[in-house]
Amino acid sequence: VMDMLKAGTVLIGCVILMSSSAAWAVPKPSPVPMEWELGFKFQDIKRITVDIPGQGQQTYWYMIYTITNNTGKDVFYHPEISLVTNTLQVLKSQINVDPSVFRAIRKEYKTTYPWLEYPSKVIGKILQGKDNARDTVAIWPDFDKKASKFDVFVGGLSGEIMAVPNPMYKKNKKLPKNFVLQKTLQIHYSLPTDPLNRARTSPVRSGQPAIQWVMR
Repeated sequence: VMDMLKAGTVLIGCVILMSSSAAWAVPKPSPVPMEWELGFKFQDIKRITVDIPGQGQQTYWYMIYTITNNTGKDVFYHPEISLVTNTLQVLKSQINVDPSVFRAIRKEYKTTYPWLEYPSKVIGKILQGKDNARDTVAIWPDFDKKASKFDVFVGGLSGEIMAVPNPMYKKNKKLPKNFVLQKTLQIHYSLPTDPLNRARTSPVRSGQPAIQWVMR
């Protein structure tokens, strides 16, 4: 049990380090793309409540986005999209979310995104050109009501990676000696501090800049 607690503490520490440049000087990605990079356009994150069979009303957050491959070659895409709150809750987007949730979102956007695909369907080879662009959605369950800010990290858009030394390795040789960081898009959002307003107000982009590339 103690080993599990220690592992959990290390994991939380790593999340904090990876998410905060103040805590750890994380290397920055190259200002000019050094590897392949997919085009990414998105709609700002929104909230939806869906009646799930056997579970009742459930709240989810979602971000519709479009992937375009203008790299000059076919690229394998495996999305790694996380939502991290300022209360240190980390949620990965649900690749195999309940179909009822996806159907509800698709219904809302049947006119503007008629070819919206279930999240797991876009994993794989992305063909070149705008005619082969793919529309899909990242979906998360409801998160901490006390959170007033959160970041969305979109991984899998770039082939740029970097190995950096683990600053905790000298103290504990059981930890990995290096971290492998990937060029990741970071989007900052803020929320109303009053939880009662959360259902009526959409998150807004915040921060300077609100969108940036990071190594994570």
